Amino acid sequence: MAERNRGLAELRRWYIWPMILALIWFLLCAYVITPALNSGNIDYVALYDQLGTSPGNILINAFARPQLIGRALLHSLTHGNLLWALLFPFLCLPVLRPRWIVIAAPILLQHLLSWRSSEWMIYFHYAAPLLPLFWIASVEAIAASDYWKRVPSFVSRATAWLVIVGCVAAQIWVGPLGRIVTTTADWLGAGQERARKNAFIAQIPPASSVVAPLSYLSHLAMREKLYSLHYILKGLKTLSRSSYEPPSSTDFVLIDYRDSATFDPGAGFYHPTMKTVDGRIIPSSDRLLHDFLKKAAWTADEQDELTLLRNLGSRKAPVTDDQSSPANDEPGVLSIGATRLLSIGTADEFVSRSRPLEVHLRWKFQGERDVFPWMLLR
Repeated sequence: MAERNRGLAELRRWYIWPMILALIWFLLCAYVITPALNSGNIDYVALYDQLGTSPGNILINAFARPQLIGRALLHSLTHGNLLWALLFPFLCLPVLRPRWIVIAAPILLQHLLSWRSSEWMIYFHYAAPLLPLFWIASVEAIAASDYWKRVPSFVSRATAWLVIVGCVAAQIWVGPLGRIVTTTADWLGAGQERARKNAFIAQIPPASSVVAPLSYLSHLAMREKLYSLHYILKGLKTLSRSSYEPPSSTDFVLIDYRDSATFDPGAGFYHPTMKTVDGRIIPSSDRLLHDFLKKAAWTADEQDELTLLRNLGSRKAPVTDDQSSPANDEPGVLSIGATRLLSIGTADEFVSRSRPLEVHLRWKFQGERDVFPWMLLR
């Protein structure tokens, strides 16, 4: 399809002025809006620290060390599916309209050059601004095929139908269709589970401050002081090497040890003791949570994987051994350093829906805790 010649006035109206406005908006976001709203909590430049130490250094390396960009692109294209999952449903037609690829290039590079693997994948929201660009490119390519010589007229109609088939197949292959089916089935069969968790949440008054796992934040969103547990467990700010400073104390702490979004190692928040690239030692997630909780006294409401801690007020004195403490020579069940499990038992011999299993543990702690054992019941 032949492109008509555009006059300078039209080029200014539809191309030059929009590009200038886009550049102004980008600079406004980068240097005014984002710093004002972010206040340094998220270090976006850290997403590209494999390319350089600062925006200026990254720009210099783009010319002086282009292999850094090439290596990052090769890794994201071979280990991620963002680009391929956008091209294949459209039968790679956008490649035939390269100007739309050029327009999409800044958005693509923003994600493909990042070290964060989720940005290379189609399963997240990062592909949203790319979809209309690839769609327009595909429509233009199909329309242009009517003007190609030696191409039968039915090709454009058949191609349009194949694009529809490709998009439907992509919904099944990499899209949300499969997850929608399984999520719906799980939701229909988990009524009692939801009721149990809602009962835990209902104990938290609307005006109280609370720390909660990621999956519970949306259910507790209508409150002023809501903190995500994953920040405390990670110990660092989002996309930053700066230490996260947790709140001094909250009224409630909700913990769900089966919340994969918070405790799954693949999520990247729950971790053992680790060292950052700048050599700092970050304590384990268990230690970070312990340090946060020891600032106050708590009562615990526990059931299966759920624990709701209620703040009883700040401690007035450190915990010390009292007269009722067991003797040091008591053998116990488990001993790791200064942490000793003295006994473990159940309240009843029979377990039913009306009589859940109760496990009683007796611990002895001496000095500062450095071991945080887990017990899994299967």
